Amino acid sequence: MNNDQDNPYITALPEVQSIVENAEEQRILVTDADGTSYLISRTQELIILNPGTGERQFLKTQQLIRTQDGRIILNPGKEPLYACNNCNRKLLTQQSIKFCQSCQTTECLNCIRTIQDPNGQPIYLCQTCFKNSRMKRIIQWIFTIRP
Repeated sequence: MNNDQDNPYITALPEVQSIVENAEEQRILVTDADGTSYLISRTQELIILNPGTGERQFLKTQQLIRTQDGRIILNPGKEPLYACNNCNRKLLTQQSIKFCQSCQTTECLNCIRTIQDPNGQPIYLCQTCFKNSRMKRIIQWIFTIRP
């Protein structure tokens, strides 16, 4: 008697449908400047009533996202998310972006350009600022050459 259909006690019970007594849902969305929205978190709380027994079941589900850099956002309303201004990758965390030290735009680690200042410290530049500063750097380099 492994089959539930062969069990007379199970087939004799009337089917009782559970009723959702209360449903609440909280969503956190990120909206880009162009109007595109991304759902970054959803919390759903249900109170389910079993009319046969009067029993209530409280069910809470929290949906989190994994960002494009592979991290899971645990505090969706508190952790900043970024987009790369060069390649348009969205939903990046602080660990995978740099700010251009000239114009302060955000670029991912794949797109940002790094040069060194005279002290050997890294300077992060976006693609545009890197191209614009190339001639200036060449001229500075020429004047640093000693005959």
